[in-house]
Amino acid sequence: MRRPSRLRSSAIVGVLVALGAGCGTSPAAGPGPAAPEPGDVVVRLVGLDFEPRSLEVPAGARVRWQWTDSVVHNVVSTDFASSRELDGGAHAVRFDRPGTFPYRCTLHAGMDGAIVVTP
Repeated sequence: MRRPSRLRSSAIVGVLVALGAGCGTSPAAGPGPAAPEPGDVVVRLVGLDFEPRSLEVPAGARVRWQWTDSVVHNVVSTDFASSRELDGGAHAVRFDRPGTFPYRCTLHAGMDGAIVVTP
């Protein structure tokens, strides 16, 4: 069996790091972890729905989408997106500026929601 070259191994590690780097993008801040933080507001992905579908949070709040079953979903908005389709885990976004941020799962028609950020 041939062992992968050092260059190939480095390239694979680089791709894996890049994929993980975008797991917590924000409309107004840089990447962040999806691990729970105190004060997180949680949206659960249950079956083919977001619970709750609509959520109002103050500026500075962090919303964490938590996958609660084995159905594959993603969270996509014009301002943020989960780094990939997931069937478990979480994706987090800190909302630093007021506005309405609609989002959806691109895999399931009608699975959508919105985050309303107040000043």
